[in-house]
Amino acid sequence: MNDAATLGAGWDVARINDTIRYHSEAQRVLTTMRTALESELIPVTAYVVLACCEAWRRWPGMVRRIAAAASPEALGVLGHAPGRQINSVYHWAIPNFLLIGRQALAMFSGMGVGDVRWDSGLEDMAAVLDFWERSVRAYRRDGSLMAHDTGNTATPYGAEVLEELRAGLEKLDAEGRTATRKALAHLQSHLFLLYLDTRVGVGDTGPYPLPDGRVLLVRDLYRLGRSDFPWSDVAAEMPYRHLCCALEIEPGFTLRVIDCGSTFSEPADYWPGVRRVGLYTTDGGPLRRLSLADLPAVAEIARRVQKAHYRQVAGWSTEVKIYNGAYVYFSFLRPFAEAAGVADELDWSVGSHDLYPFIKDLRGDGSARDPAVPFYEPVP
Repeated sequence: MNDAATLGAGWDVARINDTIRYHSEAQRVLTTMRTALESELIPVTAYVVLACCEAWRRWPGMVRRIAAAASPEALGVLGHAPGRQINSVYHWAIPNFLLIGRQALAMFSGMGVGDVRWDSGLEDMAAVLDFWERSVRAYRRDGSLMAHDTGNTATPYGAEVLEELRAGLEKLDAEGRTATRKALAHLQSHLFLLYLDTRVGVGDTGPYPLPDGRVLLVRDLYRLGRSDFPWSDVAAEMPYRHLCCALEIEPGFTLRVIDCGSTFSEPADYWPGVRRVGLYTTDGGPLRRLSLADLPAVAEIARRVQKAHYRQVAGWSTEVKIYNGAYVYFSFLRPFAEAAGVADELDWSVGSHDLYPFIKDLRGDGSARDPAVPFYEPVP
């Protein structure tokens, strides 16, 4: 019997509710650590809600097709090498987008759109949660499910990868540190807009302990150039699709890497402690070392691309902004589908046009949720 047929086996209502409670707690903590204020350029809240509703409606069938081609465990293991976006944040999204979509659609059902109740779609929910849990256990391989479980650590890269990353580290003086920091900031800013005002194009892992109290922080930058994003032709001149940057940090800094792929440090600015940095790409296959001397030129291209892309986005209608943004989030399953070899068999377009009138004016204000109210409603 293949994995698609067994997805969700053994998931009764009690287990589903345990998982819902687990994510409710983790998500409440995560929202206090990573801000989600509304963009002035793009209606982020509106497109996230639309994407999550679409995920509730269509991800169950998609994960079954993916699992028919490759086991969730095999896909999770592929995240042990840089260059694949099978990472912490894309794993985190699988259950959370599904549950956000469930919350929204249950609310919309009260307005006469759809028929989602709190006890709807249990078999489909079980299939998606099972896919997530099996894949993320293989990805994290320490018995935990999220960085939330381990005091905010994410260390999927093994000794062989870390040895390769450390072999290419270059020592920085004060001038080199400033130039590297500035160049990485330009690349991250480019990705922030390319992913339509979200930070999921950058994924940190670590901290990886090193001798003498030092740690390694690894920063992956995904889909820098032309990609599946329909608007990414604007980035065609970017010379790399994927970059990986390894930062060796001296003792005296406590780093935490959360499930959304961001790093928090005490003291807050860890860059004064960065002594060596390595730059790599996986374009074409295995890790390939690059020179830090080339980084400023790449960052300058990113800066130009970002300006052109800003003009492009500013010219879109509100509807186009929302549906393009929804594609970014709805396609969080795409790296898993690509690894399984079935991405071209799946429909990645975003529908749910019946919901657009209800979500088009949604805006987030960053206000805190009532701690007495569950983040996600359990199954009654």
